[in-house]
Amino acid sequence: MEKTVKNKWDKPIFILYIILYIVICLSMVFKQPFGNPPDEANRYKIPLYIYEHHSLPTGFEEEIRIPGYGI
Repeated sequence: MEKTVKNKWDKPIFILYIILYIVICLSMVFKQPFGNPPDEANRYKIPLYIYEHHSLPTGFEEEIRIPGYGI
């Protein structure tokens, strides 16, 4: 049987990786907007445009633009 030699830095480096992983996960969780995303309230604009005009929008129409996105 082979006996492995442990480095004195193995445990601190492992703890550092775990802390870094937790920080990254928490930063991704808390950067997400809570409540409605910016386009959730505007998701019916295109179907209403198609219903009213009987054609697909090109994207230049002012009535289907979402103010938060600018397009």
